[in-house]
Amino acid sequence: MLALPWLHEGANAYLAGGDALHPLASPVHADLRHLPPTLIQVGTDEVLLDDSRRLFNRLRECGVLARLEEYPRRWHVFHVHAGVLADAGRAFESVAQFIRSA
Repeated sequence: MLALPWLHEGANAYLAGGDALHPLASPVHADLRHLPPTLIQVGTDEVLLDDSRRLFNRLRECGVLARLEEYPRRWHVFHVHAGVLADAGRAFESVAQFIRSA
């Protein structure tokens, strides 16, 4: 659903010439110490997979309770296929369990 050219265009529009490393532009460069427990779900075919991994690692570096779940061969927003795609249903169950435990 997401393509790199579209992401680059969106990022350029968002940054408007600003610094991509600024914490307000990229949470990977922010102080994340006060965030609540965080669950990241990402498909391995997702264009944001590497970013999801980087964010997860940064959260952990900042002492935030974080969990990263990778779903093989899944794409951006695969969750919308709940009721049809078993992984989507499992992902929602995981979200519910994460919320209950947090």
